[in-house]
Amino acid sequence: RRQRQMCIRDRIKDSLGDIRLSMNENEVIELLGNPSEVEVLEEEGDEFYAIIWYYDDKNLSLFFNEDMDLFCIESDHQDLELFGKKIHKMKAEDLIALFKENGYSDFDREEESWGEMRLSVENAEIDFYFNNNELISVNFGLSESA
Repeated sequence: RRQRQMCIRDRIKDSLGDIRLSMNENEVIELLGNPSEVEVLEEEGDEFYAIIWYYDDKNLSLFFNEDMDLFCIESDHQDLELFGKKIHKMKAEDLIALFKENGYSDFDREEESWGEMRLSVENAEIDFYFNNNELISVNFGLSESA
């Protein structure tokens, strides 16, 4: 059986396929089943807190806040699509061009302390992580004001 494609469609800010930001843990379990692993992430000296559910078989990591509302989705699924195009083999410049074609214009690049390059599309609230110019993961979520 062919694995279902993961696709961020027109609703780029709030869904990945059937997974919607702001879902609670019960809705996620009903949709995806139980995670393969759970991790609590607290950074000292920072107010960041997340409960991360890993779905290794789906190439997904889901981030929940203390109220167990989904606020961030990360994927390295090879069939991930944006605007009808598979992005797995795209370089940062290709992604910037794709987003510009679709009306986005606010981009930021930064080298992370752990060595990956992050390309952010600020007005889409999505980050792309690259290692040696190869896309390794996509992360999107709710803004702090949401």
